[in-house]
Amino acid sequence: MLYIRIMQEQPCIICNQEGRSPSIEHIVPQSLGNIHYILYKGLVCKHCNNKIARIESTVLNSRHFLEKRKPHLLDGVHNKPASLQAQQRFLMKMVYEGLYASRKSIWTSLDHDRCRHFILSGGEWPFRNIKVPNQKFKPVPKLWNAFLLKRNKIFLGYFVSSNQELYGQFKYHNIRMEMRIQ
Repeated sequence: MLYIRIMQEQPCIICNQEGRSPSIEHIVPQSLGNIHYILYKGLVCKHCNNKIARIESTVLNSRHFLEKRKPHLLDGVHNKPASLQAQQRFLMKMVYEGLYASRKSIWTSLDHDRCRHFILSGGEWPFRNIKVPNQKFKPVPKLWNAFLLKRNKIFLGYFVSSNQELYGQFKYHNIRMEMRIQ
């Protein structure tokens, strides 16, 4: 039996504007070895896809990531420091897209305007200096995608506290990033 995925016209999940992108969006960057955990074409517009690519480039070309990315590196990579804000926007983007793809019930409860603005424009994140609780984070992707990411030493997780606070976590080898999302 042949199944065809029919995409309804919908706005970009990042900027909420109409506009299609001819490419897929990698939830976790392809340059970290991820080729499976993706959003389908058209869910992120070309403008947002390009803006996200610049944020990812800043973070992934920092010295912390370069050492671990050697097997996946492309020519022309520069060693520039990544600001804390760039790292937080990078993490927010992955958790936001991952929740959309794999945990819709949590994604629908997010303050989308605040998340979208931070991903696209930066600025001050209101939960920036909040201590992340020492808890076991659950994988954002479902079983198969979580397994495939783990093979590349990648973990993308979330934790919902008893106060309904949402936290995101990203691990790549010995690099660990955490922040409160909502």
